[in-house]
Amino acid sequence: MKIYLLRHGETAFNAQRRYLGRTDAPLSPEGRAALRPAGFPAEKVYVSDLLRTAQTAKILFPHAQQISIPALREMDFGIFEGYNYEELSHSPAYR
Repeated sequence: MKIYLLRHGETAFNAQRRYLGRTDAPLSPEGRAALRPAGFPAEKVYVSDLLRTAQTAKILFPHAQQISIPALREMDFGIFEGYNYEELSHSPAYR
């Protein structure tokens, strides 16, 4: 058995280099356009409960059963969520 670990496609937050963990951001149009069906089949795909992972899985494996596992979510960036490095560079809590 082989297990593949794949990251979700690009979101607007990713393109802006923002911390994106728990925010349920969808794929950006550019992120969707960059994805193509995978070159191998999958019967089941395990995703987090965030929209971007389900969207990515649907494009990569359009016929696979998606199984949502909330524990697969990215880390929680807390008060830094949604900000980028430049916006936080003067924050004592960030530094």
